[in-house]
Amino acid sequence: MSNARRNGVHDLVVRNGRVFVPGGSLQIANVAVDDGLVTSITSETEDATTVIDAAGMLVLPGAIDAHTHLNSVWPFPDERRPADDFGSGTRSAAAGGVTAVCDFVYPLPGESLRQAIDRVVADASAKSHIDFGLHVVITTLENGFVDELPSVVADGYPSFKFYTQLPDFVARGSEYVRLLSTLAELGVVAMFHCEDAAIIDYCRHKLLDAGHMTPRHYPDSKPAEVEVAATALALNYSSVAGIPAYLVHLSAAGALAEARLARRRGQKVFVETRPLYLYLTKERFSDDDAIAARYVGTPPLRDHDDKDELWAGLASGEVDVVASDHVGFTLAQKHQPGDTFENVPKGVANLETIAPMLYSEGVVAGRITLDRFVKLVAENPAKIFGLYPRKGAIAPGSDADLMILDPSDHRLLTATKMHSASDFELFEGMTVKGWPAYTISRGEVIYDGKDVLSKPGRGLLVKGTKPVLEL
Repeated sequence: MSNARRNGVHDLVVRNGRVFVPGGSLQIANVAVDDGLVTSITSETEDATTVIDAAGMLVLPGAIDAHTHLNSVWPFPDERRPADDFGSGTRSAAAGGVTAVCDFVYPLPGESLRQAIDRVVADASAKSHIDFGLHVVITTLENGFVDELPSVVADGYPSFKFYTQLPDFVARGSEYVRLLSTLAELGVVAMFHCEDAAIIDYCRHKLLDAGHMTPRHYPDSKPAEVEVAATALALNYSSVAGIPAYLVHLSAAGALAEARLARRRGQKVFVETRPLYLYLTKERFSDDDAIAARYVGTPPLRDHDDKDELWAGLASGEVDVVASDHVGFTLAQKHQPGDTFENVPKGVANLETIAPMLYSEGVVAGRITLDRFVKLVAENPAKIFGLYPRKGAIAPGSDADLMILDPSDHRLLTATKMHSASDFELFEGMTVKGWPAYTISRGEVIYDGKDVLSKPGRGLLVKGTKPVLEL
């Protein structure tokens, strides 16, 4: 208990806001905070060292971005290193109401899982403005990885990611099913990046033979069938292994249909999508190559029908999480002379805008309810990755991670006002209706609506327990 609380004064009280509490209801209330934790939600007026008047505002759980790439050590040697790291990336997150990210551990050649985890934890601990969890990536079946799994899971890492198009996964499918079965016994979640290597290779050669090599042809290099075929494979592998499947950055209606079929069979499937596919379509690639390169992500942008299906899935609960897959590049990195659809950097910066844009285009536009919004950006990712109720909820005993959103704050998006190291804004000129007036992380105001007040290195590693499978 803090000294202030022992004297009858809280560390922080957020007064008069419309507070979102577990179960989906809003109530005008005061949220009291001590030692970084929510201590009460009450109608009583209580004294505090710091008081925030949130009248007319929404007091929501801080957003959790379950899919970011902020490692200083870029694990892909043939690709350009992004501009953002844990420092600049989480600075932009703080300015957008995000109070925790989940990044990835990619073991480098010769590293054990434990060595790779320790390396990334050290990097994030030195730079992050906000708390962070970590997913572990398995790209090859190195000797010793399986032996490490029980201790890694027990130490707070309950999610493992696989890339279905990688040569090792393609060549050693039965061994990966066996590994997934081992992970199922440990009670964790398997994440799948779903692309089919054979279809990619066919499309690649078809485009190269036709001389269509520039970035504007990127969507044709990975049509929806690439994602749909791999999604079916990943769901079949995980079904046989008996492990919950989490589909990252789903973009295609056909892939969502595969998830729907698997759920009908009784399989536990979680679906994530990202902002690219909710607001943009592949028509953006009709511009010149320098412009087209800005929109290159994996998977590519899809058609209007795919976008509409994703919005319907957000509303119905068929899509569980919206995450950024944040990879922040500069314009100079995004397009260089001679770039092809193969080597153009794949990724965009979305950490700062992910929550307010979804509120604006989802809740304000009437596409989703406020309850769905909170589930998509806070409650569901916290549950799936074993962080709930420490994260993802406003409740006594939870971390005091709050996004105080002002619905009347309408902002015109422009690169000059963003906090990422990326120097362009994908949604330049778009008006967002509703923006965080404050971001609070463990009881500390880290963003006041104008400036990021936190310092690099204040973020803490948050270890996960076993996932909550019923959302």
